[in-house]
Amino acid sequence: MIKFTDIPTEQTAAVTDLILVALAIWGILYLKIAVKLSSWRRTIWTSFFYLMLVVSMIGSIAHGLDLIGPAHMLLWHTLFFFLGFFLASFTLAIISDLHSEQLSKKLLPYFLLAGAGYFIFTLISSKGLLPISSSL
Repeated sequence: MIKFTDIPTEQTAAVTDLILVALAIWGILYLKIAVKLSSWRRTIWTSFFYLMLVVSMIGSIAHGLDLIGPAHMLLWHTLFFFLGFFLASFTLAIISDLHSEQLSKKLLPYFLLAGAGYFIFTLISSKGLLPISSSL
């Protein structure tokens, strides 16, 4: 049976993630509607907001529901998978804005590897990265 968590900090995290979902949707719509020119910067920032949307949606479920067992682990591992690429896309977007699009494009494969590496790290040390409230 699915039930909401009773832990206040987890409830707060879930609500915060839902606010981030709304901000991600706003960012995606803004870039799709207001920014007419297709460019690397638009693409990388759009990717960032899509990944923010996915990470925040999964995060709101992971923090807001009281799950145990394999469903709990699957949800957190899925979150960690997307979180690595979310962080990579943000870093590439910042590099593109502050330095150059060429450098951002050049670093793309390395940051994709870093995102995958982050996920592999979380698999190896999964108990260390799961929330304290985890009952596993």
